[in-house]
Amino acid sequence: MADEHLATGTADYVLTKLQFHVEPDKQQSEKKNQAMIFCVEGEEHYIGAKMAASVFKEYDWDVRYFGPNLPLQHDIYYANKSKPDIICISVTVSHHLQLLPEYIQVLESLQQNFTIIVGSRLSDKYNLEKFTTKQTKIIKDLSELTSINTNDVVHSIP
Repeated sequence: MADEHLATGTADYVLTKLQFHVEPDKQQSEKKNQAMIFCVEGEEHYIGAKMAASVFKEYDWDVRYFGPNLPLQHDIYYANKSKPDIICISVTVSHHLQLLPEYIQVLESLQQNFTIIVGSRLSDKYNLEKFTTKQTKIIKDLSELTSINTNDVVHSIP
């Protein structure tokens, strides 16, 4: 476990340093697409979500990265406040999958026009589609996220 924590700390440091090189020009006045990215409540494994935030920044999105362990009521509050185009939910540990249906159901009940992306390495082991709807896209890993055009994702799901 100590090796995992060391690797996480190292990856987090590198990602943070890279963000300084990816920051978009703040002088643009054009409205950008907005992404809201977080891990479900209790989920402390955040590196995948942080990498996804970096990808969206590279595509010049306005990114709100909330990190690990975000309770659903905070997601609801921010989604209502900011009206994001995409909401990315990260789940890494299998016992947190039980939270996924509630997160998706409640967020979709907000009746807003956004796409939900579920990012999880667990998609190879479990059928995550049983937790999702037509408004949800499952991304298995970072390479799959980088292979799609994030600007098209907003409009590709009804």
